[in-house]
Amino acid sequence: MNLIVKEITTEDTYPLRKNVLRENIPLSFQFAEDNLETTSHFGVFEEEKLIGIVTFIQKENEYFKNQEAVFQLRAMAVDKAYQGKGVGKLFLGETLKLAKEKNIRKIWLNAREIAVPFYKSLGFSVVGDVFDVKFVGNHFRMVQEQDKFK
Repeated sequence: MNLIVKEITTEDTYPLRKNVLRENIPLSFQFAEDNLETTSHFGVFEEEKLIGIVTFIQKENEYFKNQEAVFQLRAMAVDKAYQGKGVGKLFLGETLKLAKEKNIRKIWLNAREIAVPFYKSLGFSVVGDVFDVKFVGNHFRMVQEQDKFK
């Protein structure tokens, strides 16, 4: 598989957000921070087909206040036809390199319970307790410092 990772537009993320992350879930696939200057969207392509997306939003949370270059990783999705083939791991690894180049120092995310082992395999660690996201289920907050970006 010949994969290319590059920066994409907000609108490019919408189809995969809708079809993978919001399928049968009555929550918006658009985020208030999508078009901020500090927000970045990345896609992974096989040939010309967009098969994965992720968004980085500059955003603090209760665990990381008054710190510079703290970003939330949000809306990571891989096309269902490509899931379980290592695309997500390769893609996130490449986007973490790009995040380091942008001088992002800390990345946090809210992981669905089923995705926690995936993020742990990439060096993220759980902080805090499990919490429920309405219509989606149990989530865990996870974090990774820049020096651990894989």
